[in-house]
Amino acid sequence: MNSSKVQARKFRLWISCGVWLSLSGCTPMVVPTVTSPVLPPLPIKTMESTKSRPDTQGEGFLNMALSQLTQDMSLSVGARKEVLLSLESQPQPEGPLDRLRRAQLLLLQHQGGATQQALQLLQDLQVQTVRNETAELLPLSHWLDQWAKTQLYIEGQLEQLARQSQEMQGKADVLSRQIQELRAIEHHLSSRPGGDKNGTGAQP
Repeated sequence: MNSSKVQARKFRLWISCGVWLSLSGCTPMVVPTVTSPVLPPLPIKTMESTKSRPDTQGEGFLNMALSQLTQDMSLSVGARKEVLLSLESQPQPEGPLDRLRRAQLLLLQHQGGATQQALQLLQDLQVQTVRNETAELLPLSHWLDQWAKTQLYIEGQLEQLARQSQEMQGKADVLSRQIQELRAIEHHLSSRPGGDKNGTGAQP
């Protein structure tokens, strides 16, 4: 009996609140929906140049670059070096896709000199893509640029830790030699045939 009265009271209260909201002009809150960002439309020249490329699947420069990155990440270290050497030995002028792929291959080496070289390539590529019709590569080049800078920072920290480790190892070696010398002196003193007035040394 009591539970039914409570439920009836809640129902009347809910109806009253609904009537009050409708009279006061309040509208229920709309929950915003989160959508993924939409890339800006490609320039007409870029779309025309993309169609003119020998690409049967109709991919743009960005999709081709992402496919190359995925492919290069799955290659072995030796295969990456071979691809990098083939790109560097091309006689014709280097295009933006080739330059971007060369930067990616250098980044995947995870070496200080190669990472610095990749960063320079990406910075040159960003200037080049602004001036020509391959501007759709700009977001990926910016992302790779941040990757290169982060990797340079990590590599610098690792080199610093390696130097500190070598210094600590050198100090540990010196300390170990000093301990061995002290133990040798202690052994020499304890093995003397006679003692002194202070009781130092073994008794006969």
